Amino acid sequence: MQRESISRQTFVKGIAAGAVVAASLGTLNLTEYSTADKAKKHDFVPGTYSSSAKGMESDVKVTITVDEKSITDVNVDVSGETAGIGAEIGDTVKAQILDAQNSMIDGVAGATVSTTAVKEALDAAIAK
Repeated sequence: MQRESISRQTFVKGIAAGAVVAASLGTLNLTEYSTADKAKKHDFVPGTYSSSAKGMESDVKVTITVDEKSITDVNVDVSGETAGIGAEIGDTVKAQILDAQNSMIDGVAGATVSTTAVKEALDAAIAK
């Protein structure tokens, strides 16, 4: 069996690329956990708050009701969005928001613009 040799330069490049990938993965995981931890800790002023953001075809409106520590109800108005696509995501994202208690939701595939508008409107309502 014959051994193949690689140059020192190729070896160093490979090690450097591996280190960059490993560092990137570690950084992404740390950021994900710290962001999720921060997003779950709320001190709300109880009440009902609304905000809207531009969707694909209309303004998407999100209204939340909160107590001191959690989102207790969500109303997502996507009725002006594309029929059969964005206009159908309201119940799905409502359930995701109530489960996550923040805007870090999966959303709905195929309705990315509408989902993004819901997240932006939710963040604005939470900020109020």
